[in-house]
Amino acid sequence: SRSGKIDPEARADLESKGVTVKVAALDIACEADVAALMGRIRKESNGLHGIVHAAAVIDDASLADANAARLETVLRPKVEGARWLDVYSRDFGLAHFWLYSSLSTRIGNIGQATYAIANGALEDLARTRRSEGFPALAIAWPAIADVGSLASNAELREQIEKGGVAAMSADAALDRLLHALPDTAEKATITIADANWNRLAHRLPVLEGPVFEFMRIRATELAASDFDLDSLIASNGPERATAIVIEELRREIAMILRVPDQDVAVTRALADFGFDSLIGMQLSLAVEEKLGMQVPVTALSEGATISGLAHALVEARMPPSAGIDPTAAAMADRHLSETEVSPDLRATIVAEAAGRRA
Repeated sequence: SRSGKIDPEARADLESKGVTVKVAALDIACEADVAALMGRIRKESNGLHGIVHAAAVIDDASLADANAARLETVLRPKVEGARWLDVYSRDFGLAHFWLYSSLSTRIGNIGQATYAIANGALEDLARTRRSEGFPALAIAWPAIADVGSLASNAELREQIEKGGVAAMSADAALDRLLHALPDTAEKATITIADANWNRLAHRLPVLEGPVFEFMRIRATELAASDFDLDSLIASNGPERATAIVIEELRREIAMILRVPDQDVAVTRALADFGFDSLIGMQLSLAVEEKLGMQVPVTALSEGATISGLAHALVEARMPPSAGIDPTAAAMADRHLSETEVSPDLRATIVAEAAGRRA
């Protein structure tokens, strides 16, 4: 480790199982440090049985904010560290060479493009080692609930689990790995996940393709929400219902972007928040869960705002014969201008609602 320290309880637990614990302070991404460590191991021990490379630096950011410096911060410990461990361990006759990757490399996670790139590089290294006759296994771990950032961030955990993958305890994840290890003899990567594949299919259309046919994955209808838009309109009127939907959408987007609710301006174009296809999928899924209506992901990047989207959703659920006074109609036209909701998006939402009423 860089600090050269280890948690006393973890050390005591290892030593109680007969493990001799030695801790070295070094920069795993520095070639000289790794070379020196391997030299000491050759002189002071009976060899090296295996390597577990778990070093990581997390610096989440949208792709637009992921400049070269931030990319290097994330890549250096994972990629350079793995590189030097590979180079200086090849003559040890290792039984295992484990590289810690992440499920985000498989399905994406908001703000973790650089992290996914780093983990993808680790998986490429595992494949290269395998092809050259050396042991290697890149393990794509899920979100871990009881240690690390999720242990103290319930909001982040809720956001991740909404996407279709439940966070796991560290013990449960390790148990899954131990159970799967006998089947990894010829594999360079393995993914550990407690996944709702049908829910994930909403985010990842590729899961409905022929490659995954054996899993019988289908993007089935999501469970009905307690948020009944039709009842909301009937009991509150369209204007009040729209205000409530605006706040619901604001909360969902704030959770997705990991910012305070008040930082999300409802008249600002969604594209200005750094929306990409992954964020769009999460918002589309949230709208379907909350309101029972589908919104095309591609349409969310066409200049839509929270206010405009809310007005379009409420308008789409109004009965065709419902009379709207001229003032309300003018207000709707203003809110549903092309700068807020494109004609295609508005037409799609209305058609979706009409189909559900039929």
